[in-house]
Amino acid sequence: MVSNERLKAFTSLPDANLNAKMALLGSIAMAVTLNITQWYVVKRLGPLMQTMIGNLNLVLVMALSSAYLQEQVTLVQYIGVLLLSVGTFWNKAQDVIQKERFIGKQRGGG
Repeated sequence: MVSNERLKAFTSLPDANLNAKMALLGSIAMAVTLNITQWYVVKRLGPLMQTMIGNLNLVLVMALSSAYLQEQVTLVQYIGVLLLSVGTFWNKAQDVIQKERFIGKQRGGG
């Protein structure tokens, strides 16, 4: 934007119509909400699980593009999402099993 319009995008903002201003404010609010949510998720799940679960948004993107845009989902895309989903759930299951073993060792050894 800066390379094409320089500061014109900012100086023309007061003259923009109400819909454009509301879209800008909505975009700002969603960006702030997304950042705060990501901070919370990273704190609760850790960065690896947050990234893996965040990648599951592909399932939603595929469903919406198929339903709303009438796009065809290919077999390769289905396989990719399946592998991503299985990997995410497998990783989380391993994490839960390790935590249970650790707690069991603490109780048994304590």
